[in-house]
This record gives sequence, C-alpha cells and structure tokens, in this order.
Amino acid sequence: MFFAKVIFLVGLLVFFFHTVRFTCCATFTAVTPMSPAVQLFNKAYAEELKACLQRLPSTASDNEPAHLTQMEDERYRKTLIEGFMSVPEVEGDEGASNGDPSCQQKDQKAQEYVEMDDDDDMTVVRLAAGELKENTNIYKSAFHVFKANVGTGVFLLPTFYPDAGYVVSVILGVLIGAAVVDCTRLLMDVKIKINRSDVTTYSQVCRYVCGAGLGWFLFVAMCLAQFGFCLMYTQLFGDTMVELANFKGSKYLWVSVVFFLCFPMTCFSDNLSLLAIASIIATVSVFYSLICCFVMSLVQLSQDGVHPGCDVAGNRIPVGWFNNLANNMMVLEGIAIILPVHAACTQKRLVPKMATLVITGVIAWYILFGLTGYLAYGNSMTTSLVAKMAHSPWGTSVRVFFALNLVFTYPVQFMSAMQLIDQTVRCKPRSWMGIGLRLLINLVIWALAMGMPTSAVNTVVAFVGALPSVCMVMIIPSILAMHVKYAVEHPDADRNTLQYWKKIFVTAPCFTFKRIRCYVYLVVAVLIMVIGTYSIAETL
Repeated sequence: MFFAKVIFLVGLLVFFFHTVRFTCCATFTAVTPMSPAVQLFNKAYAEELKACLQRLPSTASDNEPAHLTQMEDERYRKTLIEGFMSVPEVEGDEGASNGDPSCQQKDQKAQEYVEMDDDDDMTVVRLAAGELKENTNIYKSAFHVFKANVGTGVFLLPTFYPDAGYVVSVILGVLIGAAVVDCTRLLMDVKIKINRSDVTTYSQVCRYVCGAGLGWFLFVAMCLAQFGFCLMYTQLFGDTMVELANFKGSKYLWVSVVFFLCFPMTCFSDNLSLLAIASIIATVSVFYSLICCFVMSLVQLSQDGVHPGCDVAGNRIPVGWFNNLANNMMVLEGIAIILPVHAACTQKRLVPKMATLVITGVIAWYILFGLTGYLAYGNSMTTSLVAKMAHSPWGTSVRVFFALNLVFTYPVQFMSAMQLIDQTVRCKPRSWMGIGLRLLINLVIWALAMGMPTSAVNTVVAFVGALPSVCMVMIIPSILAMHVKYAVEHPDADRNTLQYWKKIFVTAPCFTFKRIRCYVYLVVAVLIMVIGTYSIAETL
C-alpha cells in the first residue's frame, strides 16, 4: 500500500512538471515579425484592398438577420486584409523597390500611411484588455457551457431534496430550469440587439444598457460567486486526496498542489480554445464520476429500497421550498460564461440553439441524479455522493476522477470573473500586471483554503449562491431584456438618472409576453433571495 501511494505521488509530480513546461513554452514563445520593407508594402496595398472590398454587395438573405450578416461580412473583409498583410516576404522585393521609381513612389506613400497610423500594427493580432480570441468552434463552446453548469454542485444535489421532498423538488427543478434557459436566451438576445463590437461581455452589456451602477454590482457578484466556487474546489480537492493518501500535513500539501496546477492555466483565461482542453478533461472526469455515483445509487435502491427518511413535500414547508430553489440557482449559475462563449465562437448563429440544448440536458440530468440519490440515501446524506463510495479500487478511481474534475473546472470558473478584472484595470492576461493579479487572487484562495474547514466553505458558498447567483441568472437578464430596446434607440442618454431607470417599467408597450415573463422572474428572484437566505441562516 505504501509503494502504491509513492507511485501515485510520483505520477502527480510528473503530470505537474509537464503542465508547467507546457505553460512556460506557450507563454514565452516569440513571434518573428516580417521585414520593414514588406510591412510598408503590405500596409500601403491593404488600404486599396479594403476600399475595393467595401464596394462589394451585402450577402444578406431574406431568411437571416441583416445585422448578423453585416457583422460576418465585416469580419470576412477584415480577415482578408489581415491575411494579405501577413503574406511572407518574397525574394527580390527589396531589390525591385530600389531600382524601380514607381516602387519607390509606392514606398513613399506607404511610409506616409504608416506615419498617419503608426500605432496600428496589423502584422500581429493584438487584443484589447479583456477581449477574447474568436477561435472556438461550436463543439468546444458546448463543452464550456456544459462545464460552467456541471461541477461540484451536482454531487451535492441529493442534499437539497429534504427541503422539498421527492415530488415538489422535481416540480421546482423543472420550473426553475425553464426559467434559467429562458433567461439565458434573453441575455444573448440583448447582446445581439446591441450589436456593437465593444459590447460583448456581461459587464459591458450591463453598463451599456443600465449604466455603471449595475455594472459594478455585477462585478462584485460575479467575483464573489466565481472565486467562491474556486475556493470550494480547492478545499474539496484537498479532502478528496486526503482520503486517497493521508499522512501528516497531507491536507496542506494537496491544497498547495491545486495552486501550482491551476495558476498556470488561469494565465490563459483569454483563450477559450486552449481552455477547451481543460473543459474536455473535466467533462470526461465528471461523466465517469457521475455515472459511477448514479450506478451506486441504483444498486443501493435495488438492495434496500427507498430510504425511510424520504418525504413527499419536504420537512420545512414552505420555507424549505425556497431554500431548494436557492440551491438550484447555485448549481445553475453558469450563465456568466454564455456571453464570452458567444463572443469567442466562430459559429455565432448556432450558439443560442446549442446553449438551449446543453442547459436543458443538464437540467434533466440534475433532476434524475438528485432524485435517485435522495431516494437511495434520504436525509442521511450530508456531503457529496462521492463520500458514499466504498474504499475499494472502484471507489478510488471515482475519487481520482472527481479530483481531476475539480482541478480542470477551476480555470473555467475562474475565467468569467477574471475577464471583468482585466477590463477594469485595463491589462492583458500575460502582461506583468495580469500575471500579478492572477497570482494574488490564487494566493488568496490558497490561503483561505489552508485556514478554513470544508463545512465553513459550504456555508459561505450557500450564501453566495443564494444572493449573487439569483441576481446574475434572473434579475439582471430580465432588466436588460426589458430596457435594451430603449437603450439602443437612445445611445447618448444618461444611464444614471432616475428618469432613465423609470423607462424600464413604463416604456410602451408595457405588457408584452416577454415583459410579463421578466416581471415574473423578478418577483420570484426577490422571494428566493429573501426567504432562501433566511432559510440558510436559520440552519446555522
């Protein structure tokens, strides 16, 4: 047994070494620029190419929105220009330029063009602070949406059911799931309605429609929620690994391992295509762990039947129902990633349908998984289903894959909040300031995980999930959907006046199907926040 633990630790160290080596190579790889002569020639000629492309007719058809086609046409023209600018140097160009007067004249015009726009270096694609690379296909985007909604919380689902029972919990799960899907679609529709290249993230959308106040509120809520989940992942990884290899000071060692593994990955929070690798690994790991826990619950049900502690409508009516809703909102708060995914996806027209299918599938699995676990173990289970696995080779494999899921979900959850911080301080992820901020935040999470027990973390996360998650998933999308039309029609209006905010509720027509849905979501969200928070505080 001792040698097995030693081999396991050596394998982890080898994995960590390769992770650090990959990060260093990707971070410090230099880009070789083209020669100055080719840059001058390409920039001068690119202006003529751009003028020709602008005279091309639009490709819009009757079956697709015109503004989306215009955006794609603009991206197509930009791609052609940038591709032309990156043409490699041709042998003999420099000599021809020196001997031909017409070439010298073109070089002079090119020099004037460069002097006029000296800061525009198109030889290397430069991203603004917080901007994402548009390099993710629809399948990688689906992995991101899936992983943003399926994490550690799914293993806690059976512990939510005692508050509402096995009948009411299913009804509440279906209703709140439908609301989450609808709010996700509303949020994407708001971004498409705005249709501005500088308004792509959740924070930018909030600031454009409702001003800086709502933007700062979202900033605080998202940081608390996303970094709170990262803290929970760190703690649960440490506790899970202690069950596999327990020795003096083992918890502190495993918590530190999370820091060294996850910090390099958080430095690439702007590259969703690269983070898709982490999402895929986490998805495979969580699938294995979930299926094994699900099979274990079915075996328990077949052997012992329904647990005698199960209830039809819960043991705290109706306060427990709102606690159940608050917990469900906590595990379904992955809406924050939908706008970055939409911005980085190269197949934007498929994103709304993809998000609907993925989130609907997640909700159906949540209901089945939570109901089965509750019927098998009733109110006797207070931790995750992984803790119910026996200490056997099968149980060990489940714990290992569960730990991998925690490690690789960490950077995906970290990304949404870190993107807002990058935009706020105007830094790029791999600049000195960007790396320093990521190091500081990861160190804070590491320090809290070292000093706090898992039970305290679960209480903090429950409060965070009941408050900011409800705001991010239901309240803010509803307000944005009701007010985006007026905001687009009045782009210069002051967003911070009371008169502007009144327009949210009095803009005609006041009672459309969309606005009625938004009113219902606002009322339900306020009830979840107030009664759900009271229910959590009552159990302390």
